[in-house]
Amino acid sequence: MAFLSFKLKKESEKCFACKFNYMNNVEVTSKGYVHFLQMEDKIKSVLKGTMTSICAMCPYKSKFEKVYGKTPVDYFTK
Repeated sequence: MAFLSFKLKKESEKCFACKFNYMNNVEVTSKGYVHFLQMEDKIKSVLKGTMTSICAMCPYKSKFEKVYGKTPVDYFTK
C-alpha cells in the first residue's frame, strides 16, 4: 500500500464538494450504486460529459485517483 499524506487525502476530498459533481441529482441504492434520478438518457450523458471535461482540467483529479483508485467520474457515477 502506498503512503498517503494527510495533505493528499484532504485535497482529494475536494472532489466531494465540487459544484460540478452532480451528486445532488443522484440516489445511492442499497448496494452502493449511484443512479441519476429520473432523468432522460440524453440529460444523463450531457451531465456525465460535463463532469468528464471539468474533471480532466481539475488539479485534484490525480490526487483523487491516488487515494480512491478511480477517476471522480467513475467513482460518482455508474
